[in-house]
Amino acid sequence: MNYFLCGFSGAGKSQYLKELSNSEQYKNYQFYDLDDYIFSSLTGYSGLGEAIEDKGWEWFRSTEQSKLMELLNRENVWVALGGGTLTQDLVKKLKSYENIKGFWLNTDFETCWSRIEGDTNRPLVKKGKQALRELYLEREPLYKNFEKVLP
Repeated sequence: MNYFLCGFSGAGKSQYLKELSNSEQYKNYQFYDLDDYIFSSLTGYSGLGEAIEDKGWEWFRSTEQSKLMELLNRENVWVALGGGTLTQDLVKKLKSYENIKGFWLNTDFETCWSRIEGDTNRPLVKKGKQALRELYLEREPLYKNFEKVLP
């Protein structure tokens, strides 16, 4: 069985993944932060945000989807998705697999914002709090397709 965590930027997905990796229940699993996994395949960039600014969002979203499926085609993995990984099409695809289960890390917007507002390696933060609040509300219906867990 493979699992993934979804939720908005700053929801705590990476931290939650680290906690799961220390769980006896999942000792035979591999754990991946999707953003870190993508960055590990790049050279010449100081951070993923720099690569996105250089190559563009279309490149990033395409790479994100292919790297996610690469990981989920392995056995016994947990993956922390990026905040914008999910699309309607991807949700349908992921829900069609019997061996993949998703969980939504349901963290309120204000908490997410407080964690990411000063992070210069997150290109979306530059758009400001109101733009991110709107993005949060836009993405929330996608996250709701998966079982809710609290941080």
